[in-house]
Amino acid sequence: MHSILKTIILCLFLILFLPSLTSGKEASNITYDKKKVRDRYVDLVYINLNSPKIKVTPALTAGFSDAKKKYPLQSFTKFVEYYKPTAAINGTYFDTHTHKPVGTIVIERELVNNGSTGIAVCIDKDNQVTFHHLSGKLGSNIDWSPFESVICSGPSLITEGEVELNPRGEGFKDPAVYNSNRRSAIGLTPYNKLLFVTVKSKVTLKKLSFIMKDLGCIYAVNLDGGTSSALYYRGTHITKTSRKMSNVILVYEDRNKIKVKGFK
Repeated sequence: MHSILKTIILCLFLILFLPSLTSGKEASNITYDKKKVRDRYVDLVYINLNSPKIKVTPALTAGFSDAKKKYPLQSFTKFVEYYKPTAAINGTYFDTHTHKPVGTIVIERELVNNGSTGIAVCIDKDNQVTFHHLSGKLGSNIDWSPFESVICSGPSLITEGEVELNPRGEGFKDPAVYNSNRRSAIGLTPYNKLLFVTVKSKVTLKKLSFIMKDLGCIYAVNLDGGTSSALYYRGTHITKTSRKMSNVILVYEDRNKIKVKGFK
């Protein structure tokens, strides 16, 4: 009798409540979470790259021209106000004197900044991500045509699921890169989920590497950090900065509804 009663109750539940559960909005492909990992609070945005609607792209300031050596800066807030992404994180390093980004940047298949340092995070039209070591090669000497978006930063934190740190071997000589600092990073999980990550408390690159591994990343790359570290999600500046910068990384939930053309 008990089993029959349980079956009747289950059937009533499915009849009464299942339609309301399945008729709602689809689960979002871009979500935010805050976790404590290795005794540090971590803010992270999950991006489901399995959705063909998702668009991830670097973005530059208006008037930016590598050919003319013009590298204007603007605040992270201004980037967000102009491009109106679903989420955003600060991008790669830039020279404090010239403001030129250190790493190669490709937007909509166009090489817009020529660099030779770091690890290239490359995203194709199907949202498949690959990571390439530049090994000192100028971006102009590499065929970027398979990719819609490329941004080079570093050093590499995780490679094939294991912690890998070799900043000097990747061309990073600035002592500031090695110090404990606020951090930003981008990572990829085995399930094609891209992670935007910021750690507001000061951590070393080694600690950041293990944090990214604990978050499930099989590949991860350090981004510019310190006062440049910034994270935005759906109307909220989660990791705030007042520092001006030359480049950011944006993500949109629906590429068909983006109103800004060219991402530049």
